[in-house]
Amino acid sequence: MANYKDKIGELPREWTAVKANKHLILESGMRPSKYVTDNVNDIPSLGGENIHEDGYLIFDNVRYISIAYYIRMPKGQILDKDILINKDGANTGKIAFAKEKPFSECAVNEHLFIIRNKGEFDQNFLFYFLFSEKGNNQILRKIVGSAQGGINNSFPKGIFLPKPPKPEQTAIATILSKVDEAIEATQNSIKAAEKLKKALMQNLLTGKLKPDGAWRKEDEFYDDEKFGKVPEGWIYDKVKNLTNRVTDGEHLSPDFQDSGSYLLSAEDILDDGVSFSKAKFVKPDDCNKFRKRCDPEFGDVLIVSRGAGIGRTCKVGTPIEFCLMGSVILIKPNNDILHGGFLAQYFKTYQAWIELQKLSGTTAQQAIYLTHIKKVKLIYPENIAEQELISSKLETFDISIAEKETKIHTLQRLKKSLMQNLLTGKVRLDVEVINKIISEQ
Repeated sequence: MANYKDKIGELPREWTAVKANKHLILESGMRPSKYVTDNVNDIPSLGGENIHEDGYLIFDNVRYISIAYYIRMPKGQILDKDILINKDGANTGKIAFAKEKPFSECAVNEHLFIIRNKGEFDQNFLFYFLFSEKGNNQILRKIVGSAQGGINNSFPKGIFLPKPPKPEQTAIATILSKVDEAIEATQNSIKAAEKLKKALMQNLLTGKLKPDGAWRKEDEFYDDEKFGKVPEGWIYDKVKNLTNRVTDGEHLSPDFQDSGSYLLSAEDILDDGVSFSKAKFVKPDDCNKFRKRCDPEFGDVLIVSRGAGIGRTCKVGTPIEFCLMGSVILIKPNNDILHGGFLAQYFKTYQAWIELQKLSGTTAQQAIYLTHIKKVKLIYPENIAEQELISSKLETFDISIAEKETKIHTLQRLKKSLMQNLLTGKVRLDVEVINKIISEQ
């Protein structure tokens, strides 16, 4: 019969391993259809759709129950520091932590359990362990039923929890919380940068705002039937008339190598440029053959034409030679009249996406085709220097956002490492460190 060492490994002498069912309290709620409302002044009722895989709550699709029903609910009302776990369906075992109640009053429906403890655990520590690989794997083994299955209120039986002294629990949880706070702050910074860039794109790429930050005056525009108010010195034309070539990469499955020439696909096209970190390799001779038709160079524009990243666009900013798979479209701008950076930024706009949908005759864009790209009409300043200044300002945001995303990946790796080591006692905190952390709470 399995013991705790099989589940969580060796523990320090000062720690104990305890059975979860002796320490946890479970409760669930209900969301009867007759009490469901669309009134945002009623009580939010959270379900599995509100739990993010990274352990926090999301509120994109909140349902509500009447206040009268909420008052009568014997169980299922969310408190500060409640742990919420999805108990059925495809996302069984997915966990989130309500460090603070997301609303002044809120509840869970019948598809979530609330997990609390009887007092011997720091609730933050408990969440991090249940969210960790060693904790969550134990929960997933408790799934019963065919097809998607689920967990019932007996799932804590047979699950082991590491139990350090409570001050050490609190110190460990505090360290992990600090990493989570840094991740959240960086995510919020990205959202703010994206919002600001979107506003700038709408104004810079329509000429309302000059690259120097000055707003154009009314008398600096002329009227156009298609585009409305157009800045003086700006014109429009189809992409096919402004470029030297619009093509895509290799469609046949190439012979991959352990080394050789770079072959990039859709996943290697990022908002701030191309990435070679996950690139595949082909023979140099094959690369040369592929490049006869599709030869990306510095200043060209690349667009992901299908798959999860469809529409993702960047300017080639590297002199490194590479070839492309067919999931990426290459646009070679005529450098005498069109700057690649300006074109790349235009294809990131909502307006460009809408035009592509109109050209393709569908509102659900599944793929971008060369023929449609060529027909896109672009409004642009005739002055190349102005185009370059506009693209440079917008590219600054792309670079900054990419750096912040890298920081998030680094913090997530740090968190995973800390969870693996601190939550199982492989790495211990010094008593002085514990006392210092506790005193700062």
